[in-house]
Amino acid sequence: MRVGKLRCISIEQLVFSYGVLAKGTRLNGSRLIVEETPARAHCQHCDFKDTFQLVDESYHFGIPALSCPRCGSVLDLEGGDEVMITKIRMRRPSPE
Repeated sequence: MRVGKLRCISIEQLVFSYGVLAKGTRLNGSRLIVEETPARAHCQHCDFKDTFQLVDESYHFGIPALSCPRCGSVLDLEGGDEVMITKIRMRRPSPE
């Protein structure tokens, strides 16, 4: 699973919750692997690209308008706000 830093999702809580929900199901004993992705921005005007870190300790926040440090244009967000399942691997149960 891939979770962007801007989503304000605790990776530890997500993995713990998955373990609780999987108990007693066919997913019991399975693992949830979570990759946290950085926030990325791109300027359409001058082609500036970089990652960035928002410094905000509040639980909920809006993403402010981001200005290009090179030309001052508005930056487009290219990543860091996603939550997606990237891969599911399954094994056949062994015949008993």
